[in-house]
Amino acid sequence: MDIVFLLVPLSALLVLFIVIVLWWAIYNEQFEDLDTMAVAILDDDALATATSSTSQQVRSSLIKINITAAHSSETAAVSPSQN
Repeated sequence: MDIVFLLVPLSALLVLFIVIVLWWAIYNEQFEDLDTMAVAILDDDALATATSSTSQQVRSSLIKINITAAHSSETAAVSPSQN
């Protein structure tokens, strides 16, 4: 019976933690645009089809990734291999 005095407060703390995390996610608009990232990974032309404000952020992130990938591949092509 003594374990109940431990488990009830721990359960209450867990529920409180879950509620706080859910409130944070809703307050920070984590559930506003659920489709853009899900479609962007399947769509090769995600840069042209993105339209919402979140999509603008996705577009800028994809552009940065493409620029970084292009730069690293150019650097690898130019660098002489060392044996």
